[in-house]
Amino acid sequence: MRAREGIMKQQVEGPRPATTAKAVLALLVAIAADGAQLFLNMPIALFFGIDAEAADIAIDIVAMLLVIALIGYSPLLLPTFVVEVIPLADAFPAWTACVLFLIWKRRSLSRISSR
Repeated sequence: MRAREGIMKQQVEGPRPATTAKAVLALLVAIAADGAQLFLNMPIALFFGIDAEAADIAIDIVAMLLVIALIGYSPLLLPTFVVEVIPLADAFPAWTACVLFLIWKRRSLSRISSR
């Protein structure tokens, strides 16, 4: 009975905020993914003429899975993934912006609910 109440409470209140260490790791993953796409894939495509889109999508998939493992799932991750798959739109640091927003949102919600 208590397990069901815990599940219901999580569905109503949303996921618990991640620990500081997990939040920092998720932010580092996001920065690394955005940096890899900007500084590795774009020069490869420009200078060597090789289509780096497959590597780009692989980076996005790994980034999304790692962020979900570290701070939990959010529906906001799906549009971020879609934006990152669009060519040239991945120059915007969408993973970093998304993770920063999720950390901020969850921390502010936990402060409100603890009052």
